[in-house]
Amino acid sequence: MIFSTELKNELSRRDIVDKTLATSELCAFIRTNGTISFNNFSFNIRFETTNNAIMRRIFKLFKFVYGYEGNIIISKISNLRKNNVYKMYVKDEQISKKFLIDVKFSNTDSLFLQDDLYNIENISKEFIKNFLCGLFLGAGSISNPDKNYHLEFSLNSKEFSNLVIKYLKIFDMKSKSIEKKGQYIVYIKDSQTISNFLSLIETVNTLFKFEEIRVIKEIKNNTNRLTNCETANLDKTLNTSFSQIDAIKLVYKKIGKENLDKSLLELCELRLKNPSYSLQTLANILKISKSGVNHRFKKIIDLSKK
Repeated sequence: MIFSTELKNELSRRDIVDKTLATSELCAFIRTNGTISFNNFSFNIRFETTNNAIMRRIFKLFKFVYGYEGNIIISKISNLRKNNVYKMYVKDEQISKKFLIDVKFSNTDSLFLQDDLYNIENISKEFIKNFLCGLFLGAGSISNPDKNYHLEFSLNSKEFSNLVIKYLKIFDMKSKSIEKKGQYIVYIKDSQTISNFLSLIETVNTLFKFEEIRVIKEIKNNTNRLTNCETANLDKTLNTSFSQIDAIKLVYKKIGKENLDKSLLELCELRLKNPSYSLQTLANILKISKSGVNHRFKKIIDLSKK
């Protein structure tokens, strides 16, 4: 997962310069790393992740948009890996309410929020682009392209996965989904589409590295295919040649080469001395057509069967 970590680190270090775009990232984070609860007649916001870089990103985005520094608590996961868990709480009631409206929730005056993110006709492409940046940080991963091409988002509902597929399609990127252990995985396996995604989210360094690996793999694959093709052709040539040599030897034994037509004898001697030559090479040496060589060998094989 080193490649995935490098990509997320590059995404996390992007400059924050626009409040609307920053909000679109937070719009993703609240749905991948966030919890919304209702207590004492107000909404409480919490973000949680095991990735320090992602938590720093969320903290900076929130401070940039709302001038609010969330309360961060660090704890340990009680497992063998002993990873840190980073939690950020938003305890200001007014800011929590404004935040929920900004990230496409409505009915904030009632207990039951309505998610307006699914009304995609009211959402700009620039918003969706930055939403996908936050989505990858919060729920995405990418395989090392040295091994295979695979990019995915691990999401918590079928409805959300369908929305992400629609968002990707807006940028002409085809993806598929599958349910796995209670999660809905949206994934891309086509290398060009993955490259397009990296270009969309403007991770220049990771994109260059991905393309470099992709080109090297393509060259290696083409070389292997060419080698395999040449090997197959050589095997075919040799198998044909050995059959022709066996026929020539039988003809020499049965008839005697001194009794052969001059044109057939010339071909027989050439084949015996050059078993690896293709029919076309033999034709070029004899200055006849390839079909002419085939015709002469057919005569030799017919003679060997008499």
